[in-house]
Amino acid sequence: LILIVMISLLFVTGVYAFNPTIQHLLNADAGLKEANSNGLEHPLGLEQIAQGVKVTLDWAYADENRIAIAYTIVSENGNQYEPKDFTLTNSAGQSFPATTGMADFSQGEGGYVFSFDASSITNNSQNLDLHLNLWLDSKESKELVEPISFSFQVPFTPGRNADLEQHYTAEGILITLEKVVVTPSDLTAVICFKGPNEYYKWTPISHIDIKNGENSVRATNGSLTNPDENGCTTNHYFPSLYTHDGIWSLTVTELVGTNPDYPESDKPHQQRIPGLWIFEFELP
Repeated sequence: LILIVMISLLFVTGVYAFNPTIQHLLNADAGLKEANSNGLEHPLGLEQIAQGVKVTLDWAYADENRIAIAYTIVSENGNQYEPKDFTLTNSAGQSFPATTGMADFSQGEGGYVFSFDASSITNNSQNLDLHLNLWLDSKESKELVEPISFSFQVPFTPGRNADLEQHYTAEGILITLEKVVVTPSDLTAVICFKGPNEYYKWTPISHIDIKNGENSVRATNGSLTNPDENGCTTNHYFPSLYTHDGIWSLTVTELVGTNPDYPESDKPHQQRIPGLWIFEFELP
């Protein structure tokens, strides 16, 4: 039985002040803080109220690496309501998978910032038309609030990217650096290789440097996706180095293989292969 909820939609106009909880969460993410400091933030201030629960869509941001949204949840009865599930799609119905999330709950208000993978966006549209669906439940009563939906538009910031297809062999293993994309909020690289034993799930340990004369800066690997069927991972680095120029290099320093059947299998849980796989390139 699906409960159809009557929802009131309030559009907030004029100068919008960030909710302190949301501002705190954005400051905790180096990439989103950088986007905000460069004037790329997009305040929304859209509110919906359903079953005594108010959801405010405070802020959104989109670039070639990720889409980020921020919202707060407040209930009349003081119960803590949390997102049980959510989906983000564009006007064509394309779905964007969630990658990371942050939350903060204090004084009866929950604040949330979620990021979504935007790498599947292939056009250079100046704006994205997006649709967010939220399903909420109460932590105390397990009461469900569904569905709450927002349709909104957010400016799209293109990235600096290079399709490289560079290959480097060391320790008998061929690694391919497929592409690098740098945006104000994120720096990503797609790295592909097959480990020496297909039984293991292999991932790279890497970092990115930029040298400009005697000066150099480095971005370290913060997270990466699980390898796909071709052994490719999307690696995220921080800081994004969006405003830096010079000679770029990506260095893989170690390959780590994991035994998915540990501890049932008699094989070791982890296998590590140190080495140096070095790629140099330029970004426009």
